Amino acid sequence: RIPSHRVLPVQVKAEARDISVKVESADDVMALVVRSAAAYQPLADQVAAVYFALIALSKVHALYQYSLAFFLDIFDSVLATAGRAAAAGGGGGSGGDADAPPLDGVSPRQLQELEQAFFDAVARRVLPGLRHDDRLALSLCLVRIRCAVDDVGLPSGSLWDALLDDDDDRCAAALEAHGASARSQRSQHLPERAGGGEPRGPPLQELLRSRLFHPEQLVAAAERLVAVALRPPLEVAAAVPDLASIVAESAASRFPLLLCASAGHDPSPHVDVLAALQKAPCLTLAMGSATGCVDAERAIRAASRRGGWVLLKNVHLVPAWLPALEKLLHALHAPHPPRPPGGSQPDELHQSFRLFLTMEIADITPLPVALLALCCTLVYEPPVGMRANLLCSLEAAAPRMQRAPRERARLHLQLAWTHALIVERQAFVPVGWSKAYAFGAADLSYAQDMLDRVVDVAAAGRGNLPPEKMPCSALCVLLAECAYGGRVDFEADRRLMGSLIATAFAPEAFELGHRLAEGVVPPEGAAADDILHWARGLAEPARRTAWLGIPADAEEQRLHARAAQLLQHLRVLGSQTQRFALG
Repeated sequence: RIPSHRVLPVQVKAEARDISVKVESADDVMALVVRSAAAYQPLADQVAAVYFALIALSKVHALYQYSLAFFLDIFDSVLATAGRAAAAGGGGGSGGDADAPPLDGVSPRQLQELEQAFFDAVARRVLPGLRHDDRLALSLCLVRIRCAVDDVGLPSGSLWDALLDDDDDRCAAALEAHGASARSQRSQHLPERAGGGEPRGPPLQELLRSRLFHPEQLVAAAERLVAVALRPPLEVAAAVPDLASIVAESAASRFPLLLCASAGHDPSPHVDVLAALQKAPCLTLAMGSATGCVDAERAIRAASRRGGWVLLKNVHLVPAWLPALEKLLHALHAPHPPRPPGGSQPDELHQSFRLFLTMEIADITPLPVALLALCCTLVYEPPVGMRANLLCSLEAAAPRMQRAPRERARLHLQLAWTHALIVERQAFVPVGWSKAYAFGAADLSYAQDMLDRVVDVAAAGRGNLPPEKMPCSALCVLLAECAYGGRVDFEADRRLMGSLIATAFAPEAFELGHRLAEGVVPPEGAAADDILHWARGLAEPARRTAWLGIPADAEEQRLHARAAQLLQHLRVLGSQTQRFALG
């Protein structure tokens, strides 16, 4: 038996041993935390660099405003997806990494998959909200951020610094310092398109050589670098934003969807079609009057409580009301205070509530920066390239092309080709047109309606339209004077417009074997399915001007200008990422 006077010292010693064990255990836990934090540090640096790159996008265009809440929503969705995969037993990967041991609970494969998921999420949420010419700049910035810690065979960050250096001698010296003779490459040409040919060396060195000696090929080399460095390649080409997937996300009720379109394009039909497909109640209001603002506030409050969609068209027409809209949105998203005793529960934001705003990109100035930061932005622009324009027009006209007479489908093909010519020539002002015109989807829709009415009158219910009954002359006059010519106020452009339309609808244009352009022969069958299949298999020419009937040097001048713009935007974005271990 332990004497009573020794009981306290024994208890103290026991407690001391317990404390000592717990201290050692705490030290082990802290060491584990430090090692785990070190394992995630490269990814954390990438995430921080991407955030500051998105903030820097506001210097590229005033439309690009991103809040911390928007960025954290992207990151939280990535972590939630990874957590669900781990809970399902996959551990974020497929079987783990057999060659590399886990880093304190996280394997290298899991880190790579988490990184891949993050960059995919950024691309999916941010790229659709950028103009076509700005997507490549952000994609290259993501390459620079990701490849700073991801080994894809790219040289070190000094080549990135050389790429953005105004001094050609320093750029050439950096290229030679990495084992590539810059001067020996002066006579070599890169492939004209990003998808053609094999690279002549590491993609970043290829990009530097084009920057030094072939600026007109800088864009193609940049697209090749993005395709090689980001796996899978980001979609930097022109594409219609996937509105359905964005609306389906649960967080969409928190972020209004701002649909911005170039002049001549109206994105609101995309909302109408999606609402009809999903059978969602959608209230559409055209802004521009004081009563419209009052109705809009009432509709937003009601839909936020009960659910439903609200579409406000042309919000740039009511700049004085936009600060009130911003305050209303902040009030809807603010956390509610606790319910007082005996009081009613405040209304929560309904999960099915969606708010859509439409406007033109050119009218971005009146929008408050804070309102832009609250929104998830989507940009709608015409497709880039003749093939993309032609295919987009034909797919929109597919239901029309199924109707009798049989020749209607071929007439719609001629109209789609003419529309693609008219729109594509806008990229080469003042060579394509003397000035910029707002040709767009509204002109095409009006022209298609006009063509159908003329064909219905000429066919008079017949299943076929004889050649002598083809209403070519009437279509030429109506399209040149009403559908498209109404926007043209320069005499030389009016003559050019009439010539393009007359060539497309000349009687010989419907003969077998007639060429729309060099190497472009429509299918013999006049059925809508045959025409769509032919258009999908059509290959873009090596030069964008090949089918437009304008000099080839216009394409070179445009590419020189775009290369200079790309480098300028990269300098703006790069200045925000240099502090994060990027070379």
